[in-house]
Amino acid sequence: MTPETLEALRYKAMREDTPIEEARNAALAFVRGGGSAAKPREITIDDVKRLADVEMVRRAFGPELDALKADETRKRAVLQEQIDLHMKANDDMRARLKASEDQLADLRRSLQKLVAFAAGEPPKEPVKATPFAARPFVIIPEGGFRGPR
Repeated sequence: MTPETLEALRYKAMREDTPIEEARNAALAFVRGGGSAAKPREITIDDVKRLADVEMVRRAFGPELDALKADETRKRAVLQEQIDLHMKANDDMRARLKASEDQLADLRRSLQKLVAFAAGEPPKEPVKATPFAARPFVIIPEGGFRGPR
């Protein structure tokens, strides 16, 4: 029996305008059903939703939830630091790989030029003279020496 049914039976048994036979039957049903209603019943989520408001939940679980939230924030910060370290290491490795690829390409070009020179082929690219401004020290034909401009 539900608590509502038991309450209705109790109310019916206590009213003065209820006939005696009907009141006696209601009281008997109340007593018989009272044993099963006296058992503790499991609290459901619907009961909590119906009875608890936000402030009551905050008072009951606030400190635990705040501690859990702070703990999760700390864990997230540590994980973000680790991610940032891995991303930096990844970027560094990509930069090293790019530099190595550039160096390898330069070495291949130099090797091809050396092989062509050893084979006696004329250079495909004209040799570029460095401009006068790029040379920091110049020997003047009169025997003088002039430093960087």
